[in-house]
Amino acid sequence: MQAQRAGCFSFLGKAGCVVVGLVILAIILIGLAVCRSANWLSEEMREPPDRPAPQAPPAEPMPGDPV
Repeated sequence: MQAQRAGCFSFLGKAGCVVVGLVILAIILIGLAVCRSANWLSEEMREPPDRPAPQAPPAEPMPGDPV
């Protein structure tokens, strides 16, 4: 009799190992993408704007308001 070697998950077999590996790889890649986009956003926030922010025009007095 030959002893069965247990894979990653004995109920899934070799396919289970492949699936688990792919899921872990996908999680790592998604994490790296999120970190890169977060760094890119924070760098953009740190840079001072080239031009000043547009100011709202002075409000005109309503007719009948004391000046």
